[in-house]
Amino acid sequence: QVAGLKGSLACIEPRHDGPAMVIASTLGPCPDRASTALDAALACALCRGDAAPWTYQSEGDHDLLRVPLRDTERHYGMLRLVLVRGQRLEGWQRQLVEALSRHMGMALGAARRSEQERLLGLQEERSVIARELHDSLAQALSYMKIQVSLLQPLVGDPARSADALTTLADLREGVNAAYRQLRELLVSFRLKMTGDFPDLLQSAVEEYASKGKVELRLETRLAHVCNLSMRAREWSGELVFLHEAAPGAADRSYGVQVAKLAGVPPAVVTRAREVLDRLEGEKTTAISLDDLPLFARTAGWAEPAAPPPSSAVEDALRAIEPDELSPREALEALYRLKGLGRR
Repeated sequence: QVAGLKGSLACIEPRHDGPAMVIASTLGPCPDRASTALDAALACALCRGDAAPWTYQSEGDHDLLRVPLRDTERHYGMLRLVLVRGQRLEGWQRQLVEALSRHMGMALGAARRSEQERLLGLQEERSVIARELHDSLAQALSYMKIQVSLLQPLVGDPARSADALTTLADLREGVNAAYRQLRELLVSFRLKMTGDFPDLLQSAVEEYASKGKVELRLETRLAHVCNLSMRAREWSGELVFLHEAAPGAADRSYGVQVAKLAGVPPAVVTRAREVLDRLEGEKTTAISLDDLPLFARTAGWAEPAAPPPSSAVEDALRAIEPDELSPREALEALYRLKGLGRR
């Protein structure tokens, strides 16, 4: 709908065999999706393999255009655009759809990497827990096991009751130590981050200092760290960076200019500038954003003009290989260019 089309459907391919997952749709449920899981998986497989990306395919009373959702690493899914029979995308629509598919692919890739990082963090956390249990509680249990094995031969011998009492006292002390270590581990694992972060760090430092009988000091401020921003100016509609870092935040937002530098289609940038100028020029805040569709065509909108054809001089210059010319050949080429310039 943003691109002026009838409808669209975006799907993510499954990691294993099965039906794709619909992540966005202006058509409701997928019209090709069957009721059973097996038929749905077959329908998705046919949809992915029927036609190459960016090719139009007739289906019923409409045409379909499939656009891949991918980033630099992998293919994630498909964006299906429903078109009126015989309709083809205009230049600005294709640019917009390409930008949308790229951004969706990058977003899906970022979400996938974030999930992988979360799983790696969870695995690392489990490794830390296992290491802490091994270094504290497991060793205490091993010590108690040794004490129990020493106590067993002393229980049935009345002459060694004193040794049995000594071993039993050591065993009781080991149980108490293991219990304390277990409570400390549970407290560490259940630590809640409530309050200011510097205060939490300070309390943790004080706790470790008291346990380790050492003096610890926490520095929460760095003397040579400050907030800087890059100076920039707008000149004749262009954003000019001054290559100067100034203290403090930027004086304004340059979203439209940055969008132009990022390669957003010119029609979208022009419309965004018009919307921004109208919003900034309104004296009241009662204006509705529904009255300012970002991708609506204005009265004076036109397709970007095609670049002019190259001249004979430009064609001749492109054909010259300077490193392969002798001095005489270079002089002759110069005369030929001079002759072409007189025409």
